[in-house]
Amino acid sequence: MNRLIYFLIFSITFLVSCAGTVSLSNQKTDFNPIAVDNFNPVFSEIKNSQTKQNELLIVFDIDDTLLTSEQLLGSERWVQWYKNNQTKHQLLPCRFDVASMLYEIGTMVPTEPNLNDRFNAIQNNHVMLLTARSNKQRSATERELLRNKYFFSRNDRLPSQNDWSAIIHAENRKAEIVYRAGLMMVAGADKGKSLTEFLRYNDLNYKKIIFVDDKLHNLKNVYKAIENSKTKLVSFYFGGKNIKKEMGQDEVDKAIEANNWIRDALKRFFMPRYSYLTSPQPECLY
Repeated sequence: MNRLIYFLIFSITFLVSCAGTVSLSNQKTDFNPIAVDNFNPVFSEIKNSQTKQNELLIVFDIDDTLLTSEQLLGSERWVQWYKNNQTKHQLLPCRFDVASMLYEIGTMVPTEPNLNDRFNAIQNNHVMLLTARSNKQRSATERELLRNKYFFSRNDRLPSQNDWSAIIHAENRKAEIVYRAGLMMVAGADKGKSLTEFLRYNDLNYKKIIFVDDKLHNLKNVYKAIENSKTKLVSFYFGGKNIKKEMGQDEVDKAIEANNWIRDALKRFFMPRYSYLTSPQPECLY
């Protein structure tokens, strides 16, 4: 009798175990980005993922990922602060116009030493930069990438040699996404939808995508966009050791002072532009 009981218990346990294994093998992996504060794990993943040409796509964000602002104004934390406090502090409307002015004036640096050299050393795989910035901000963006010796437009690494653009609905507006020479600019649109639309149009099918960004919602949007495809996605949530994400009160005071300075300068020397920005229905160019 005891042998029979042991046999039944073993049989039930074995069947449950097998059923659980089958279930897990068919289960889709949950959204689970890898949080990193430096690029060593990223380049280790790239090295371990070397495969046949055209089977791997490596995608990098720019702001606070490959590059970070050398000054407060125009930095990622300033952009977010401006968005959340525009009415409270009577900041100039058309924040992207203001940001574009600062992008032209300001400078950027790599988020960690020798990152440009490591980026440039990637071989045999397609590489893309995917930024929330607008295509209207391309010249300043490319200037800082090239000034910092990021060679993002190497022909041997481009996913597509052709320029491409599309219109994507983003919240309550239409956003133009533009790809050119390895740099895709999506004007705040969903990065996942933008990337998959680009891949679909260019008939590109990768076995694996490595995606690096400092914004969790961008990582999640890319995951949602390709979760039902056969492409394996490895996402890195980058938070650089030396990157500030929040503004202290001293920086808030400087930002408010700078807003008044910009407003006064426009009013004094660029009155037409000042009028466009401050009319009852502001004319935003970006």
